[in-house]
Amino acid sequence: MGNLFNVFTPVNPEYKSEKLDTLIAYEEHYMKLLRNFKVEIAEIENMMSQLRQERTDFYSSKLPKIEKSIMDDEILSEEAKQMWIMELRANIENSFATSESLISHYVTSNLEEFRREMESIINKV
Repeated sequence: MGNLFNVFTPVNPEYKSEKLDTLIAYEEHYMKLLRNFKVEIAEIENMMSQLRQERTDFYSSKLPKIEKSIMDDEILSEEAKQMWIMELRANIENSFATSESLISHYVTSNLEEFRREMESIINKV
């Protein structure tokens, strides 16, 4: 792809703007950072996608089967069945929330590293 912003570099000095040069340099470094962190960005996207898929699978496939098994049970009372299903849903939602929290922490840590790296590069401009 080459360096997209090199076309802006040879500007006639009388038309040259420090703000424009700074913006172009900032964009170049930002793109460099994105390339450097592309593995982490893909990993985050993959983790989020897997969590969404797991939640979808649970609610569309697994939970209905579990609920049917519980409702077909002839020993438990209706109240016990409803209570068990509500507890299962609450525990699974807590599990999903914990997973989301861990992913969020991972994202935040990577964003903070990205921000520090970007500030370091910008300060050199």
